Amino acid sequence: MGPGAAPRSPPPPLLRPLALCLLVLPLPVAPTTAVPTPTPSVWATNPDGAATGPQPEGFSSTTPTPGVSYPAPETSQGPSSESSPSISSPAETLGPSPAGTRGPPTPQEPTSTPRPGPWPQPVTDVAKLCTCDLLVDQCDINCCCDPICTAADFSLFTTCSVPVVTGDRQLCRQQEALYSIDTSAHPPQRTHQLADKVNPSVFCIQTVNYKAALSFQPPEIPTSENFDGLLQNYGGVTFSTEVDVASSVESTTRSAADANETSRYEYRDPIQTADGFLWIPAPLFFSQCADTNPAGFLINQAVKCVRKIEANECATTPALSMEFYTNSSILAVPKSSQRVNITIQSITLQNLQGLRTRLENSAVLLPTLQGQMCSNVVLEVKYLITFTEVGEITDVAASLVLATIDVTVGFIRQSFETNFIPQNMKPVVLSGNPGYVVGLPIKAGFRSSGYPFA
Repeated sequence: MGPGAAPRSPPPPLLRPLALCLLVLPLPVAPTTAVPTPTPSVWATNPDGAATGPQPEGFSSTTPTPGVSYPAPETSQGPSSESSPSISSPAETLGPSPAGTRGPPTPQEPTSTPRPGPWPQPVTDVAKLCTCDLLVDQCDINCCCDPICTAADFSLFTTCSVPVVTGDRQLCRQQEALYSIDTSAHPPQRTHQLADKVNPSVFCIQTVNYKAALSFQPPEIPTSENFDGLLQNYGGVTFSTEVDVASSVESTTRSAADANETSRYEYRDPIQTADGFLWIPAPLFFSQCADTNPAGFLINQAVKCVRKIEANECATTPALSMEFYTNSSILAVPKSSQRVNITIQSITLQNLQGLRTRLENSAVLLPTLQGQMCSNVVLEVKYLITFTEVGEITDVAASLVLATIDVTVGFIRQSFETNFIPQNMKPVVLSGNPGYVVGLPIKAGFRSSGYPFA
């Protein structure tokens, strides 16, 4: 120690081994002793042994030893710590090093979710079909066709919840899988056999050459390319079905009608009226009626829906009055001034017991409330629309069924139909072919004299 140097106290015993390790690792020439300072201010000395004064915290100094060469001191490049005096780590004492540098963790690239694979093929083998197999990788109780169940599981079954499994019942010949529990055996065992069944119907299917038709059409897998299209078609609370002609909302229907600049109706065009469109109610949520389904040109529709009724609104609800369905003027062609009024072809009244009586006149009857009974409520509406070969509507006739209902029921079922016939053609109601169909008229006639009957 040179003259005039301040005396230095030896480092604490616990710090001496650590101080040796700090400078042994980076020195390539000879080992040296590093003296860490446990105080915020560090006293450094020059090669002559003279004190140079306090240095910033984190500065490392060494005591020269005769005959030993020392490398130039390295200063830490990182920010100084503001905590209480403590022993610096090797990286902080000797400066930054590639192995000791600490920094924020490198963000990892997010792993993309793999796209689902192809949809499974439809199962048509009755030996592999099982409608009671509901639990994944678990044996369903009393499900004799569950492939996970073992003989030990079958011994605990009391019966088979699905004793017979069949395929397409429309086939002329089909296989059936028969399951049962043999309780006479100890322990009880499951019996399984396949049997051929012959369909007695004359309209059975002899051969199926398209196996995919035996199951529902697999949905389209969303991708980045088709996502916008799927969102446009199925993103709403409802989406179009086969019974919906143009759209489920009025705005879309109006835009479709505005795009039609032709002077005639074409197939599927919404039929226009003087104040909008000819609306045909259609079922939506829980089969409730929605009055935003326009009638499409040349589209025969037959729909049923449920209408909610309130006791105090029976006479004021538009959809329960026949005026709502007959007080409109149909445009003969789109965007024309020629109008066709809806004529009332027939009115049939139905009482509480379901007995129907056809009226002679076609006067408009409005709903009336008498106690808990509301009369002249619309149950059925049938439109018969006559058109020409050039796409022009010439006549619209409506047949209605009005009923007396009990408002305490809360709901009624309404039915609506639209049928199109060409001009100069008289419609004939069929009764089924072959045989009669329930609800259609029974044919009758008079035998003329001399008409032979076999």
